[in-house]
Amino acid sequence: MRFRQSLLYGALAVAVGVPSYLSVDQDLSVDKGPSVSKGEVTVEPTGSYACRQDVAAPNPDVPKVHAAALAQAPQGDMLTVYYGGTSEGSADQALYLSRLAAGKRTWSTPEVVFDEPGKADGNPVLWSDGRRLYLFFVTIEGHGWEQAPIRLIISDDGGHTWSDPAYIREEWGWMVGTNPIRMSNGEVLLPIYDEGGSSSGFYVFSQDMSSWKAYPEEHGSWIRTPEGSIQPTVVEVEPGRLRAYLRTGDGAIYTSDSTDFARTWSTPVAEPIGNPNSRVAALKLADDKLVLAYNPWVEHRSPMRLSLSPDKGRTWENSVDVEAQSGPQFTYPVLTQSGDGFIHMVYSYNRNNIRHVVFNEDYLRDAVGLLSNWPQHTITEFRNGVRRNVVRQCGYTPGK
Repeated sequence: MRFRQSLLYGALAVAVGVPSYLSVDQDLSVDKGPSVSKGEVTVEPTGSYACRQDVAAPNPDVPKVHAAALAQAPQGDMLTVYYGGTSEGSADQALYLSRLAAGKRTWSTPEVVFDEPGKADGNPVLWSDGRRLYLFFVTIEGHGWEQAPIRLIISDDGGHTWSDPAYIREEWGWMVGTNPIRMSNGEVLLPIYDEGGSSSGFYVFSQDMSSWKAYPEEHGSWIRTPEGSIQPTVVEVEPGRLRAYLRTGDGAIYTSDSTDFARTWSTPVAEPIGNPNSRVAALKLADDKLVLAYNPWVEHRSPMRLSLSPDKGRTWENSVDVEAQSGPQFTYPVLTQSGDGFIHMVYSYNRNNIRHVVFNEDYLRDAVGLLSNWPQHTITEFRNGVRRNVVRQCGYTPGK
């Protein structure tokens, strides 16, 4: 299959950033009062850091927001795109973009990035090849998610302007929702799933993103657990060897492996990690460790937990809750690592806002949880052994 419009060309390999840690001009914790003197505070490479903040305050005109995507633009800005509207699937549902610009500490006011009039747009997936931004999404043309095609818009200016939409798949029924990865052979893997059939597959794109094909080739061979498995999130643990972590209705996260760059997949097996039929996120870090974001219990989509694996997912040695409260839903996480080495996650905050957590690997090792503050919308920061539950701004800012 190929695009009918000349939208995609000349993709570059993913830029690999050298980890660094940024300096900020002062400690911004509220409890020190207005007399704080300015002075440089450095997050050292050996120090722990995490900060949690809302992307934007809840908007009464857009009461329900969900399913955020996350990527770093080529210029250094962190971008999140999510869907919002009166209710899930409502005709006024559009895609919104917010930006944590390089050198800034707070997210910009969300703006509509795409809206098909009279139809619900949803499940955005944002990815950068180091030069361009790709925004995959679906638009409901019938009565629900199972009646939506997969579409794509692209940006060559860091997400400020976007192309007209093109179709990845015009037929209804398949969905996107989790991050693509560029595999070691240069191809790009986009996870997909069958909304009605509760099974998982993958689009494999050519290196220049001009052509793509779905795998496994036989739809009946797509990954499925007894109660259904959707929204796969994938890491390449070794060249050509992939592992997919699956949302399931079976009470546990399941995994499936491929040894041939996503062409075929093993029978899924249950991991000793609960899953309340909620999406998970997996990320391979620059140092080859894995991070997993998930809801650990079978009954509740809370808390929001992060775990670190030093051995390609065989064991998870460090776990920490970045939302520790039971009750509110903290769901649909997505992870990425920025060029400065920090790890970023966005997720739905009880579906009335999108929340962002930025942290480093040392924070996961220290395993200091961040107390939830529902229904308040305050900023919590952990720095070098001290957790401040109310600060004015995060100390972190992305670099250019």
